[in-house]
Amino acid sequence: MTAPDDDGPDPEARAAHLARVEAVIMRMPKMTRAIFIARRFHDLSIAEIAHQTGLSRKQIMRHLNRAVAHIHDAFRET
Repeated sequence: MTAPDDDGPDPEARAAHLARVEAVIMRMPKMTRAIFIARRFHDLSIAEIAHQTGLSRKQIMRHLNRAVAHIHDAFRET
């Protein structure tokens, strides 16, 4: 159980973490970044993204897997 005054991570640590995530996303290849943002932030389905980009669902999944790998690798380095 957490203490009543414990509101989770301190705001400065949270802001630094979010800035780091944003930096990692911005370093992704353009198409990978666009697909990741469409899926994770705009909540588009794989089919919707495939239709919009003209890529296959399999290609969309590859881009999403690469995006997650970029983020994972960036945070594993610390």
